[in-house]
Amino acid sequence: MSTVPASREARTLAMVLGAVVCCTPAGAPAESNGLSDLAELSLEDLLRVEVVSVSKKEEAYFDTAAATYVLTSEDIARSGATSLPEALRAVPGLQVARVSSSDWAIAARGFNGVWSNKLLVMVDGRTVFSPLFSQVFWDAQELPLDQIERIEVVRGPGGAMWGANAVNGVINVITKPAQGKSTIQAFRVADQDLTVAAQLTQQVPLEDGGIRGYLRYADRTNDALTNGEDHRIWDEVRGGFRIDYGHESRDEFLLTGAVQKDQFAQHEFAFLTLPSTDATLSTSQAKGAHVLGRYTRNGDRGVTTVQAYYDRSERYQQAIDYVNDTYDLEIRSYRDLGEHSTLNVGAGARLVSDVFTPTAVVEAVSPERSTVLWNVYAQGERRGLDGRLRLVLGAKIEESSTSGLHVSPTARLAHRVSERQLVWAAASRAVTTPSRTMRDFTARLSGSMSNGTQFQYSMLPNDGDLVEKVTAYELGYRIALTRRIEADLAVYRNDYTGVLGTQLTGPPTISFGPDGALVEVAAQWQIGSAATTMGTELALEASGLGPFSLVRSGYSYFHLSLDSAPSGWSPLSVAGSTPSHQVFASSTLGVRQGLLLDSTVRWVSPLDSVIPLTLDEFATGAHASLDAYFTLDAAVRWSPLTNFSVALGGRNLVGPDSPEFQDVLLGNSPHEVGRVLYTQVRWGI
Repeated sequence: MSTVPASREARTLAMVLGAVVCCTPAGAPAESNGLSDLAELSLEDLLRVEVVSVSKKEEAYFDTAAATYVLTSEDIARSGATSLPEALRAVPGLQVARVSSSDWAIAARGFNGVWSNKLLVMVDGRTVFSPLFSQVFWDAQELPLDQIERIEVVRGPGGAMWGANAVNGVINVITKPAQGKSTIQAFRVADQDLTVAAQLTQQVPLEDGGIRGYLRYADRTNDALTNGEDHRIWDEVRGGFRIDYGHESRDEFLLTGAVQKDQFAQHEFAFLTLPSTDATLSTSQAKGAHVLGRYTRNGDRGVTTVQAYYDRSERYQQAIDYVNDTYDLEIRSYRDLGEHSTLNVGAGARLVSDVFTPTAVVEAVSPERSTVLWNVYAQGERRGLDGRLRLVLGAKIEESSTSGLHVSPTARLAHRVSERQLVWAAASRAVTTPSRTMRDFTARLSGSMSNGTQFQYSMLPNDGDLVEKVTAYELGYRIALTRRIEADLAVYRNDYTGVLGTQLTGPPTISFGPDGALVEVAAQWQIGSAATTMGTELALEASGLGPFSLVRSGYSYFHLSLDSAPSGWSPLSVAGSTPSHQVFASSTLGVRQGLLLDSTVRWVSPLDSVIPLTLDEFATGAHASLDAYFTLDAAVRWSPLTNFSVALGGRNLVGPDSPEFQDVLLGNSPHEVGRVLYTQVRWGI
């Protein structure tokens, strides 16, 4: 819990912000010294920003036949985010909920949870989706945020281009080329998080490229539970590099890599049982390393790319102990076939090898396993009506040595009604593939009920058909209302033939021993009820509105309906774990020369059905709920010199400390997200 009263925090921040504003010389309302280059662009310039995540080729954001959203490097800087998940809070249609200091539940268009298996996440084309657990370990994605050029978010199926698990969305993080100034950064978050981060970045220019290297350290030392205790301590060290060559030639080369080590402390795992106040903390570790190489040949009528990467991850954390190695190769080619047609084709192969060491909670049928995957895809585009009408047809064929053969097709149609209006529609099919956890692992979760009865819940593997299939229908409309204001609307319907869940293998059993009664329940992974999700996503953006250099807002609506469930079956993601409504608005105000005031407000509606708080409730099939919450973030950024800037701000400045999510794997007490103050200093050397 925060150690400083809320009112005192707010007064302190207001006093400091006011002092900075008053002591800065008056001048032009927009910031200078390079701190806000994108904020000075017109909206028409921003609409021409190119994206690659929809069709694996560069195309203007405004022309994409998909629900696309782009976070620029300036958007990330304005947000005051200290991690990648925090930066994603400003994307309409994404639910971003903090679970602990290093755990997040992030999903698009429903089915949220720590085990969110329908959202594919990539960094520079390298997937960071864990095949072992069908989730993203967000604590392993502690990227230097100032090195991110943009984050492209495509909501809706992307299986025709990116393959399995790109069911409800794709997040593609694209880092900046190795060019620019060397920097030193320091970040300090006060009170609840007590986060300290330091980063050194060194840039070396080349004749036709550059080299960048960085070192980063972060310490997140506090995490409040609703019972007032601290739960998790987390330290992270990371180093990486990027080499670019050939920007001015037909041949481009990229080589990038990183190593990292996370160390964190947790209470010993107890299933839905609150740890005692004198419980000791155990030390866990997560290590990782990767290297990616890419060669691009730019021709007169097309582009050919060859990419390969190696990724190694290790995690030693109470219930899990594993080493995972991934080898990936992809070749793709984009060709202009004439005035009206283009063709995009590619093929790839992947080898995933892992070794799992049994723990007191989890054991594997086979300690070692290797999975081979291959894929081919093709996508063609035909233009008509002087280029104003575009038809896109494509499909990806994948085969896995564990999940079989799957086809993910798509059909997309976009019509440029006028220079400032675009209407698009799409129908797509996508699949999720089961993780090794579901096929090979047996987990035995133990805890205590309020009356002292011991409870053991066993999750059994299933090597049968655990593939989820979705058919999605989307309709979108974009309009540039003026040169300064743009609106983006998307509506969708997703039909799932069956969603993943757990099926009880029989009635509970009760036995008695020296330690009292023991209730045992066993369940197995199983595809169950069909489901339908529907929703609406709206984004508004304006630039250059008087003193406001940029204003962004968004709203999303979500509805899920499940067919009648088989007796004893429960979905993996509880039906009410995604809010029905989310609203956000952010603005950047030019106060004085070199001084910007950033602010963001968010409102998230209640979560009607999440994992219960106690074993007593879990045993009866009950669910808990979380209240709606409202947050206000604000910060001033001051750039008195060309290469020097300071930011001072606060997050969650209004409302009580409150949990945003709770998950069965992390105990029965939600982690509260409270008010924090932070400072950031950046110096270009």
